[in-house]
Amino acid sequence: MILACGLLHYPRKLPILDALDWKKVHYKVPRINDYHDDHVLIVGGGDSALDAAVMALQRNARVDVVVREETPIGKADTVGRVKELGGSVRTSVEVTEAVLQDGRVNTILTDGTCLSSEMAIVQIGFLSAKETFERLAIRLNDDSSIAIDPYFETSRPGIFAVGDVHGDIKLVTVAWAEGIQAAIYAFKEITSPYWLNEKRLRDHKLVMIGEKITSAATKPSRS
Repeated sequence: MILACGLLHYPRKLPILDALDWKKVHYKVPRINDYHDDHVLIVGGGDSALDAAVMALQRNARVDVVVREETPIGKADTVGRVKELGGSVRTSVEVTEAVLQDGRVNTILTDGTCLSSEMAIVQIGFLSAKETFERLAIRLNDDSSIAIDPYFETSRPGIFAVGDVHGDIKLVTVAWAEGIQAAIYAFKEITSPYWLNEKRLRDHKLVMIGEKITSAATKPSRS
């Protein structure tokens, strides 16, 4: 098996808005035509949130950007562009309450401000699919990506991983090349007898060297 499924990250949900079960709460930036003349609430201070704000403002939407941090983490020039287009950037606040009323959502912020909007876009980061990988019983890196050896094989024999999923260089061309190499190694793993398998020979030699070193270190010295 060769895993080439990308990062498998999914948007982090905002429970207060998610509980509304409202079809106009978006965790991916919706189609650009959906912004026209609406009042749009955008939660998040990163580049994706700010870019969504700019696109909405360019289509005559009224925009409030709600940022938990004291300063948005997105590009400063994009923040400036949002303000230049007439958008409001509210920092050091969070959504504490949300109620649907007449096709709009009324949200209350931690500073007591009440906002009424016809659409909400939430861009507050992503969660990795760590649990999915853990069910495969394979070793993970600290960032929840899959750990691999030089042959692109995971800690579970017969399962290989290529591309962004193992958290190394995130480029399409690199992933293509890794896929070819992993396929070659997987083919060797399947077709070669153990005494001709390059990886197994290498690992066996390392084990033998390790055993010799351990034996030498524990052997009592002669006085």
